[in-house]
Amino acid sequence: MMQVAAIYALAMIQGGDNLVLGINTRLFLVFTALLVVAVVLQTVILLAMALGARKAQQRMVAIAEDLQNKVTPILDTTRIMVEDAAPKIKVVTSNAVAASYLLREQAEHLHDTVEEISVRARHQVARVDGMVSGAFDVLTKAAGSLQEGVMAPVRQVTGILNGIRAGLDVLRNKRRRDHSEADEDMFV
Repeated sequence: MMQVAAIYALAMIQGGDNLVLGINTRLFLVFTALLVVAVVLQTVILLAMALGARKAQQRMVAIAEDLQNKVTPILDTTRIMVEDAAPKIKVVTSNAVAASYLLREQAEHLHDTVEEISVRARHQVARVDGMVSGAFDVLTKAAGSLQEGVMAPVRQVTGILNGIRAGLDVLRNKRRRDHSEADEDMFV
C-alpha cells in the first residue's frame, strides 16, 4: 500500500496529466483506488476469518473443558477400580497357574493309571483267553474220549445185535422155505 502511495505522489510531482511510466494518470488513479478497495476488502475478510477462528477456538475450549469435566470422574473411577482390582487379578492369576499345574499333575496321574489298568486288562484278557482255550481243548478231548469210550462199545453191541438179527433172519427164512417146500409137495 505504501508503494502505491509513493508511485502516486511521484506521478503528481512530475506534473498532473503527463504519462507516468506509459500510463494515464486518471487510469492510474482508478486502478490504484481499485487496488486500495481490494486490499481493504481483503483486510475485512481476514478480520472476519480471525473473528470466526476466535469464536471457533472459544467453542473448542468450552467443549474441551466440558469433556474434561465429564471424563475426569470416569478416569478417576477407572483408576480406582484398576488399583482395587490389581491385587485380585494377581491372586486370580496365581490361582490359575497353581490350578493349571495341579491339573497337569492330575492328568499325568490319570494317564499313568489308565495305562496301568490297560496293561492289567490285557494280561487278564490273555489269561482268560488261555483259560477258555484250555477249557475248550479239555472239552474237545473229553468229548473225543467219551465218543471213543461210549461209541466203540455201542458199535460193538450194535454189530453183535446186527449179527444176531441177521442170524435170526436166516433162520426164519430157512423155516419158511422148509414150510413152503412142504406145501409145494402137497400140491401136485
